[in-house]
Amino acid sequence: MSVSSFGRWLEVQIERRDLNWSGLAALLRVNHASVFAWKTGKTEPSRNNIRRLATTLHVPIEQVYAALGRIPSDQDMPEDIQQIAEILREITVADREIVANLVRSLVGRGRRAESRAGDIEAESTTEG
Repeated sequence: MSVSSFGRWLEVQIERRDLNWSGLAALLRVNHASVFAWKTGKTEPSRNNIRRLATTLHVPIEQVYAALGRIPSDQDMPEDIQQIAEILREITVADREIVANLVRSLVGRGRRAESRAGDIEAESTTEG
């Protein structure tokens, strides 16, 4: 049995959550054969099952699409992201650059905060 790249990603997600393939199928309310077909690359999950995977695995839906090698459509994005996309369609190109810089700044700030939180967590585990 060959495992697709999506199947390998899914395997990692299942292991991280201490699940097995049957357990994932049960949580998603699909049959085991469907999950096996995703694992081997014979089929891909439907849009609805992609949403269920994201919710069940507690990952952003974009991550599931990326693992599938696909880009989500607007309808697949969370509602707040859809609203942002709609706003961006209405502003000028020059204003889009300002917004892009603002978003880059926010993302950078978020990454720095996550890094600091990781450092603090690492320090606390070495002290205990």
